[in-house]
Amino acid sequence: MTIETESPSLSWKFNPPSRPVQALLLALVVAGCAAAPVVNVFGERGNKDYPLWYKTGQKFLHGEDLYPTNGDVFPFMYPPFAGFALGALSHLGPTGMVLALLALNAISVFLAIELSVRLVAGTPVVSLWLRAIPAAVCLFFIADMFTLGQPNLGLMVLILGGLMLLRNGYWAWAGGLFALATAIKAFPAIVLVYLLWRREWKAAGAMVAVTALLIAVVPAPQRGFERNLIEVRTWADGMLFRSGEKGVGQRPEQSVSWRNQSLLGVGHRYLRPANAEADAFDINIPPQYVNLADLNYQQASLVLMGCSALLGLGFILVLPPRANRTRRTDALEFSLLLLLMVIGTPYAFSYYFVWLIPPLTVCASRGLHGPRRGDRWLGWGGVIAVTVFFALGIESATTDNHTFMALGNLFWAAFSLVLALAAMLVGERRDTMFDGRSRRTASRTEAK
Repeated sequence: MTIETESPSLSWKFNPPSRPVQALLLALVVAGCAAAPVVNVFGERGNKDYPLWYKTGQKFLHGEDLYPTNGDVFPFMYPPFAGFALGALSHLGPTGMVLALLALNAISVFLAIELSVRLVAGTPVVSLWLRAIPAAVCLFFIADMFTLGQPNLGLMVLILGGLMLLRNGYWAWAGGLFALATAIKAFPAIVLVYLLWRREWKAAGAMVAVTALLIAVVPAPQRGFERNLIEVRTWADGMLFRSGEKGVGQRPEQSVSWRNQSLLGVGHRYLRPANAEADAFDINIPPQYVNLADLNYQQASLVLMGCSALLGLGFILVLPPRANRTRRTDALEFSLLLLLMVIGTPYAFSYYFVWLIPPLTVCASRGLHGPRRGDRWLGWGGVIAVTVFFALGIESATTDNHTFMALGNLFWAAFSLVLALAAMLVGERRDTMFDGRSRRTASRTEAK
C-alpha cells in the first residue's frame, strides 16, 4: 500500500547552512564519540563490550558453544544470528573489528538523523536546528553506542527505514529490514503486531519468512543445521521464557534495578518492594526501594500487563484510518511506535533511548513550524520535558545516588513524548476529518 506524500510546505525560519558545513558538524560529533574507544584499543584500559563481541565471533567461527549449557549466566545474550554477524566481523581481528563497529555506528548516526528529517519534512533541505536539537538532546546516548559498541542505533535505523519503505509500497524490502533487526536483537519483533493491525499482510509475511531464514538457516553452514536449532532453543529458554520473582532473562537483578527503564522494570519497582540496587557492583551500597504499593510478583505482573494493554489500545485509538494517512500523520504514528517499542521491551537500558531521535525530530519540527499554536506548545513541551528528565539522570551516572533512575526518569521522558505525539495525532485526525467534510460539502454544493 502506497501512501501519497504531501509536497513539502514547511516555511523554514532559518536558512540551512551548506551541506559541507552540516557534514563537518556531523564528522566532529562522530570523531568526539569515537575518540575514547579508539584510544582504548591501543591503550591498556580496554573497551567494555568490544572484547565480548570479538570473543563471541571467534567462538562462532571455531565451533564453540555460544551459550553455557550448565546453567551459568549467558555472557552473550543475543540470538545466534548475531553470533554469525560477529563471526564475520571477527575476521578483521580485534582492532579491525572495533574500527568496523565504530564505522557502522557512524553510518547509523548519519542515517538516523537523515531518515528522521526525511520522515518529518520530506526533504533534506531543512534548518540546522531540526538536525541539531534531537541529536544534542540524545548526545550522551549516541556516545554510548560508540563506547559500548551496542547496535541499538542501527536497529532503530532498520525499523524506521523499513517503515518508510513500507509507506511507499516496498513491502518486501521493509519486511527484510524488520527481520534483520529482529534476528540481531529480538525485541524489534514487536513491529510484527503493528504490521498485522495495519493489515500489511505481505510485509508481515516477508518479515516472518526472512526472520526464520536468518535465525534457522543462515548460521547453519558454519555450525550445522541441528546444532544451530539447539542453540536457538537454548537462547530462547534462557532469554525469552525465563522469568520469576527475581526478574526476567539472564540478568534478573538488572531487570528490576535502576538500570532498567522499561515499563516492566519501572513498574515492578513501583508496585512491589524490588531492590533498585539489586545488581550493585559494590556490596556496600545499601538497598533502595521506591515502591508505592506492596504487591507480589504475580500481582504486579498482572497490573503491568493491563498497563501494556492500555498503552496498546490507546495507540490503536489515535491511529488515523488507512484512507486518511498522510506524511504528517505517518511521522507521528511511526514515532509513537518507536517509543512504545522501547518502553515495552523487558530490558531498556539507558542507551536504548537513542531511539528518541525521530520523536524528538517531530517535536522540534512542530515547535519550529507547527500549523497550530497548540502543536507548537506540544512540540517544545516534549523537547523540554525530555531534556529535563534526561538531566535528572546525570547524577545517577556520576555518583552512587540512583534515585531518579530508580524512579524511571528515562521511562517518563519517553512517556511524555508518547502523550505529546498522541495529542498531535488526535489533532491531525480532527483536521483531516474536518477537511474531508468540507470537501464533501463543497462537492454537493457544486453539484446543485
